[in-house]
Amino acid sequence: MKAQGRLNRAFAAMQMAGLIAEKNCCLNCAMNEAEKSLEEGKAVRGYVFYYGQDNDAKRAGQDFYLTFGAFEVDEEEEEGEIVTRFDAEIAKVVVALCQEHGVRVAWDGNPQHQILVKWSEMLRENEAQVAVVGVKPRKV
Repeated sequence: MKAQGRLNRAFAAMQMAGLIAEKNCCLNCAMNEAEKSLEEGKAVRGYVFYYGQDNDAKRAGQDFYLTFGAFEVDEEEEEGEIVTRFDAEIAKVVVALCQEHGVRVAWDGNPQHQILVKWSEMLRENEAQVAVVGVKPRKV
């Protein structure tokens, strides 16, 4: 399967696992999605996304980063404001689902560090698979 297909499947699996999983997004977008989901009574564990700059890197065939975290309702606020925090457990879920779907990632275990997607490596794998089959490669 091509790199983009593997990434799409990993993101779909993250959504099924209760994460707000968005591409070409930001924390504000993820927060808005979380608020909407919570208002609808859906359970939301956390978020994962990559920024527009990371999307640009991906389009250029370069490695890029995933940002992740957990949502909490701040009970001390009047309206129970949603806040985010770094969370190693969310990162572990993201890494596991990426690996399960063939997305090459690296993470050092520090919840304050992003997860690296080894996109350039995945694209080289695409090219190697095409070379074995003898089909001319297309840009991803």
